[in-house]
Amino acid sequence: MNTKIGEEITILCQSIGSPPYVRWLKDGEPVDATAESGILITQSVSRDIIVSILTIVSSKREDSGIYECMSSHGNTAKAQVFVYSGKPQCF
Repeated sequence: MNTKIGEEITILCQSIGSPPYVRWLKDGEPVDATAESGILITQSVSRDIIVSILTIVSSKREDSGIYECMSSHGNTAKAQVFVYSGKPQCF
């Protein structure tokens, strides 16, 4: 996922299982979801289904990296984020 500096980024993760639990990592480290970091994590649970949404309110270059959503059962989904200024770079 490529986005310009200052844009909002939203990553969605869904897990099924009991107990429903999701943990977010960035580059292998726990995500710092605080007002100061500009990263919010919201979750909704219905029976044994959890929907977790990681939102970067105003992206910065240092928000670039690999984000992982890990479920309580060890399943992992990954999203690579690249935050750029100006025109996007080709890979």
